[in-house]
Amino acid sequence: MWEADKEPNRGMNHECERKLGRPRCPLVHHRILDASLEELREVGWENLTMDAIAQRAGVGKATIYRRWCSKAQLLLEALLDLEDESLQLKDTGNLTHDLRRQMHALVDFFVGDHQVTVRAILAAVQTDEEVAAVFRDRWLLKRKCVIERAMALAVDRGQMNPVVDADLMLDLLYAPLYFRLVMGHEELSHSLVDRLLDSVLPVFGIQVQAELNR
Repeated sequence: MWEADKEPNRGMNHECERKLGRPRCPLVHHRILDASLEELREVGWENLTMDAIAQRAGVGKATIYRRWCSKAQLLLEALLDLEDESLQLKDTGNLTHDLRRQMHALVDFFVGDHQVTVRAILAAVQTDEEVAAVFRDRWLLKRKCVIERAMALAVDRGQMNPVVDADLMLDLLYAPLYFRLVMGHEELSHSLVDRLLDSVLPVFGIQVQAELNR
């Protein structure tokens, strides 16, 4: 049985939970997400525990388990909470430019402060089916749907062939980013993105337009 909530500071957090009931206080919720990321960066995935996260967040362990069943599920939500608009592809009328901008932003996200978090989630999806399903739906497929809509618009503009194998093209563009992130054998950089676009898009009949200040 999980221990009862024991929040050292019964002030604002207790009052917030009392007033809101279900759903629970968003301030506590986000404090737990932040604590999980901070603890992960300090101790790594193998040494990360719910007890340590609870202590850092200033909540009881039961408070965490009411929201998440495992540290993998908790970290996945923390990762999804970190998303911002830069990671979404925005259609400007130039598919090559839009892919380049979005892939550059994804690389920046991967090599920045969140690198250890993404690596931990990619490891967790190998053994946790629930985490894998949420990661596919809310991280991978969410982006894929947006990109496919942009590709449909590019078809309408005559920028690409309507019979292009979109799934294969996107795998060839994005899989190397995840592979280098996990393996760490080569640099993950904007230069890699540019080389991928220059190499992959022409194979699918998409003209790579020269851009200044890549």
